Amino acid sequence: MSTVTLNAARKRVRFVGDLHLGDGSHTDSFGAKDALLVGFLQQCQRTCDAVVFMGDAVDLPQAWHVDRVRRAHPEVFEALATLADRLPVFFIRGNHDWTVDYARLFKGARVCEELRMGDAKAWHGHQLDPYCHPSKENHRLAIGAHILAERLLGFEFRVPLHEHYTWQNRVAHWLGQWYGRYRRGVANLYQRLGMSDRSERAERFVQYWSRAVWGDPHALFQPVARHLAEAPIGALICGHTHLPGVVDLPGGTYVNAGSWAFGQSCYAHWDGAAFTTHDCGTGAAVSDEAYEWMLAGRDPGDFFDWWRAHYRGWFRYGARRAP
Repeated sequence: MSTVTLNAARKRVRFVGDLHLGDGSHTDSFGAKDALLVGFLQQCQRTCDAVVFMGDAVDLPQAWHVDRVRRAHPEVFEALATLADRLPVFFIRGNHDWTVDYARLFKGARVCEELRMGDAKAWHGHQLDPYCHPSKENHRLAIGAHILAERLLGFEFRVPLHEHYTWQNRVAHWLGQWYGRYRRGVANLYQRLGMSDRSERAERFVQYWSRAVWGDPHALFQPVARHLAEAPIGALICGHTHLPGVVDLPGGTYVNAGSWAFGQSCYAHWDGAAFTTHDCGTGAAVSDEAYEWMLAGRDPGDFFDWWRAHYRGWFRYGARRAP
């Protein structure tokens, strides 16, 4: 694991959420926020001492090659190169950009899997996700198939549904409940056959997606809480889930920098004493609003409880909000 250390004493550091820069096509989840991002990076030059990109800056599975991304977003690449020339810039590797050579693209930039800053640790977050680690070949195949389907069919399958309420995603969730029933059936069959390990693996996948549809993307909140309780750190800074916020937990502070995908434009800021998160587009501060039900320890149930509570027939769903 590559780890770098940043001495952030009396320094202002920006942690930029997952950019997901793509090839400029309709499946480029960054969209057309180039001018907003360029302006933000120019502001960072004036007001920050270091900038950390929290992983998935380039969405390689979507674009296929980094040159396609550079052609689609030339002003952004120029602004990133200028930023890396004038400030310490770090690119943390995510599960979409594991092989991108950022040090070659932006002279002076440093690349790592983990960044240490005092008692804080920054990494993308896929390290706590059992289904999204780039070292797993099946993950690369699955994410490639997912993005290819979206490219060919205009298909958007994202969770939670209340934030991606498109007709394609509504149909996808309808199909997803049948797949969930299949996985639950497989788990029950293995249990009857006395194959408890396989049954538990199938059921874990159902529970993983159950948390996601309720508003805990990648089911990451509980693993983060456990990691903070067990690791000798005071703060954990992540991306990956695209769910921004600063959350106080018994083991320390969880900071999620959010993303720049699907209309978001989020970042976290360290002012030398505390972390805050913000939406660059609106200028609003983001606290722990999206995490309230998780902090309260509420268990909304599994995917099928979500389905019974929300499905209204004919691909319509109600209660477009977290529990």
